[in-house]
Amino acid sequence: MIFMNNILMVFGGNSVEHEISIVTSLQILNKYKGKYNLLLCYLKDGDFYYVKNNVTIKDFERIKHNKKFKKISFKANKNYFYANLKKIEFEGILITAHGMNCEDGLLYSYFKTLNLNIIS
Repeated sequence: MIFMNNILMVFGGNSVEHEISIVTSLQILNKYKGKYNLLLCYLKDGDFYYVKNNVTIKDFERIKHNKKFKKISFKANKNYFYANLKKIEFEGILITAHGMNCEDGLLYSYFKTLNLNIIS
């Protein structure tokens, strides 16, 4: 399957592999920049944040007051979310989070329950 539109890359989570997930996702973003339109979605303490693509590793130290991070939520059967009142659509979700509650299928199941397209 070839994706032409936005792909939402979900990373982070609450595991000991949290930081590795950040590094992995930023590497994927840099490697495929221009080939795919990757959108970043950071999972921290049960909340999802839309992250601007010009983010650096340092930005993840303080996300609460960082304008590069916007808290978002997902709705069933809706391949979009709102950030700053702007509707952002995505074609599929790529999960790059590591560790417990992510690699064990829980995060995958969450998105499947919402009937969202997951890229595997």
